[in-house]
Amino acid sequence: MIIQAPGSKPEPDNQGNASTCTRHALAKALTAGLDNGRFGMTLDVKQDYVTQALINKTLDVGGRWPTAFDQKTILVFEENSKEYYEVSMKVAVCKNQELVQKFNTSMFVAVYKRFGDNHCVFVNKLANGNFCCINSHGQDDPYPQIYPSKCKVYMVDATVRRASDKEHMSTRKSSIGPNRLIAMEETILKQEKRIEELESKLYKQSEQKKPKRFFKNMLSKIGVPFKCN
Repeated sequence: MIIQAPGSKPEPDNQGNASTCTRHALAKALTAGLDNGRFGMTLDVKQDYVTQALINKTLDVGGRWPTAFDQKTILVFEENSKEYYEVSMKVAVCKNQELVQKFNTSMFVAVYKRFGDNHCVFVNKLANGNFCCINSHGQDDPYPQIYPSKCKVYMVDATVRRASDKEHMSTRKSSIGPNRLIAMEETILKQEKRIEELESKLYKQSEQKKPKRFFKNMLSKIGVPFKCN
């Protein structure tokens, strides 16, 4: 008798009243990417657990752009081996053409307008020129289809490795005083907020097709180098 190998596919879930659609979309992307081996390893993980790991990463349920999780690392539990793995995310804005070209090697999420608000969903497949997505609003439009021209696409990749059983450097007791640590954390939070505000402005301006000088000026405000090929 042939027994099918266990695996977890992304599926619709429910974010409730929280503004956590981006975490839910990224969790689906990570779950699918680990299930089909696109991140270099094939792992069977629970989508709900991945979502919680992403929510715990920010310690709040406020809205986030997908790039807020770029270079972030979470721990996931693999159901077959009963081992933990580190998943380090790479999230970047990409063009629709790039999505088509790399759809079989990377995972993708999309941000579009839903009832006037920005909403993030996982892009599950392409059909008839549309993005077939998986939502996080329960039975309310669980599989929305989005026109490529109506959304902004983000490419999701990750590096995976078995979690170390040694104490991580970030968990060791720091010699920096508590007041200094609080000040550093506040500075980091302010920088992240400025980046999110910038990305929101860039998103609105990109829809209006503003000149590149705008992007250069905005990026220079937070010290990000402007490169144009």
